[in-house]
Amino acid sequence: MTLVRLVGRVVGPAGPVIAATAVLFAVSPLVVPGSLGHGSLATMLPFASFLAIAACGQTLVIQQGGLDFSVPGTMSLAAVTLSKFADQQPGRIIASLLVVAVVSAGIGLLNG
Repeated sequence: MTLVRLVGRVVGPAGPVIAATAVLFAVSPLVVPGSLGHGSLATMLPFASFLAIAACGQTLVIQQGGLDFSVPGTMSLAAVTLSKFADQQPGRIIASLLVVAVVSAGIGLLNG
């Protein structure tokens, strides 16, 4: 019995994903020392949260029998629009978020 099947029986259908994640966490400090430090993880978490939200949305689209390739492009456009429109001025963040929401909604309407 292979290791993947054994982990799959013990943990369930998410077993191979959990095993692969554990292997990545075990190998990453060997490849890049300090990659699991507090600063590195604190930097990655905001990006991971956006990806998790997008993954949930894509899961719903796939469950309905569709496929939406516009999400990565829309996320990239939103990031560029937000950073350029805010232009490192904290007072413009709310207006920038509104611009991003309107642009993203427009793209969603065109694609829908």
